[in-house]
Amino acid sequence: PMKTPDPTKAGSSARNGIESSAKQTKAAEILMELYAGSLNRFEAERKGDHCLNSTIAELRGKGIQIEDEWEKVPSRGSRGFTNVKRYWVKSEPGNLERVRRMLETSQGGE
Repeated sequence: PMKTPDPTKAGSSARNGIESSAKQTKAAEILMELYAGSLNRFEAERKGDHCLNSTIAELRGKGIQIEDEWEKVPSRGSRGFTNVKRYWVKSEPGNLERVRRMLETSQGGE
């Protein structure tokens, strides 16, 4: 029998009506973050993704359009900063619909 997820144990709060599930894949978790805002690799690291560029490639391979741009973030190196890419979901209606469908599927469909 299928076990009903306990909403008190969900990973993160609802984002635009989409609930997070403890069983989500890393890619789905990152996609939810990108749907709600944007991420760079240091922010993704804190969410448990240790190779954001690979996750982005996986999502792009599934037809999700993700935009990016370089940004400088403070670092301890001699320059005092490092260049990283910031990623976000392209806000085009068809793309947003694909994102919603993928997130629903990753949660067993609702």
